[in-house]
Amino acid sequence: MLKRKIKVGYDDLEIKKIEFHPSKDNDSFGEFKSAASTIEIAKGMQPRQEANTFLHEILHACVYQSGLNSEGGALYKNEDEEVTVNALANSFSQVVRDNQWFLPYLQKGLSG
Repeated sequence: MLKRKIKVGYDDLEIKKIEFHPSKDNDSFGEFKSAASTIEIAKGMQPRQEANTFLHEILHACVYQSGLNSEGGALYKNEDEEVTVNALANSFSQVVRDNQWFLPYLQKGLSG
C-alpha cells in the first residue's frame, strides 16, 4: 500500500494520487514537484505500473536532491535526466521483481 509521505534526502515528500490526463505530447503517469515537495501518481494504474512509476518519480527526486540536474551536472538536460531515470527505474523494477530476496537483503544490510 502506498504511504502518504516518503523521505528523500533532506525532504519529506507528500505522495498524492491524482487524475492524470495524458495528452499526445505528455504521456506521463507521475510527476515529482520539487518546489511543492510532492510526488503525484496517477490513479487507476495496475500495481506493477504504479510501483514502476513511483520508483521513477523517486529517482527524479534523488537526481534533484543530489544536484545531478543542476547547471553543469551530468543530467542538466531534461531529456538526459528522463532517459536515465526511465532506464534505471525499469531495470531496477525488473531486478526487484525477479529477485524477491533482494529488497529484504538490502533493507537488513543498510539498517545496520
